[in-house]
Amino acid sequence: MAASWGSEIGKIVLFGDSLTQQSFDEQGCWGALLASRYARRADILNRGFSGYNTKWGLKILEHSPSSFPSCADLVFIFFGANDARLPDETNIQHVPIDEYGSNLKEIVKAFQNLKSKHIVLVTPPPLNEEQWANRDAQNGTTADDTDAKSRSDRQNEIT
Repeated sequence: MAASWGSEIGKIVLFGDSLTQQSFDEQGCWGALLASRYARRADILNRGFSGYNTKWGLKILEHSPSSFPSCADLVFIFFGANDARLPDETNIQHVPIDEYGSNLKEIVKAFQNLKSKHIVLVTPPPLNEEQWANRDAQNGTTADDTDAKSRSDRQNEIT
């Protein structure tokens, strides 16, 4: 992706959930680091959607493929944190692991159909269960509480 006078600027696409949407924020910063690394050589297109899972990300690709460039040099697909939420009747973000895998395959196919040159799948980061437990304790809840809004909604075993 070396750009020189008269050459085309490369295209890098970041597609995912809030970890992607916030990738230019001070706490996220991985998108900003890429933009700095590829300055003058590639444009970074952030297509992060806070709260989204692979099911909803796939719908975006199916219904709005023109929102993404064709022939991207590099695509980062970063979903899974919301898909991995604990399943319960109030949680609409959870996606079963088999469906998650199928959705990722379809997302990759969609970018292949857009003639993307390189596709990188990024896994969700590990969960600091001790930190979540401390947060729960501060909120006066435990992992066994039935109130899904007040307890931890993820575990490493699922993530």
